[in-house]
Amino acid sequence: MSKNTLILRAVALAAAIAGAAAPGVGSAATFNPPATEIRLTGRLMFEQAGWVSCDVTLYGYVTSAGHYAHIINGDFGYGPDWQCGWLVTPSGFPWIIAPTSSNTVSISGVSLNTILGNCSGTVNANWQNGPPSAIPLMYATIPGSPGVCAITGTLEVSHSVTLIP
Repeated sequence: MSKNTLILRAVALAAAIAGAAAPGVGSAATFNPPATEIRLTGRLMFEQAGWVSCDVTLYGYVTSAGHYAHIINGDFGYGPDWQCGWLVTPSGFPWIIAPTSSNTVSISGVSLNTILGNCSGTVNANWQNGPPSAIPLMYATIPGSPGVCAITGTLEVSHSVTLIP
């Protein structure tokens, strides 16, 4: 094997290791406009041992380079079910939204207190550029105790934030 071949393989290996060490990075897609505040709103249904429908508001910002959106606070309003905001609440902020392609995102750090316990993990979802842009969730699941949590519904994204390739 030639010296050039060994160097090329070493560079390829180093690039692969660097990519593995940077989770969420790998998509060239970014949020636009960067460095802006965002609000996600909508009605979501949560299921662990029975469905609960909540009016959800999440607050955050897009980072200056547009690579991530940080959700730093939020609340679940009553909606049609009284348990929302009292027995079913968001927790564990910040949640990080990272583009995985020009039409998909990964939401990591999602944590919920539920009627029976809690759930936390990463939600993978589609992204629909708007206006308004939206994150539709169709039976997205995250691990929990005493069982998995399912999330269904759509969150609309404020401030004309879009994903660009």
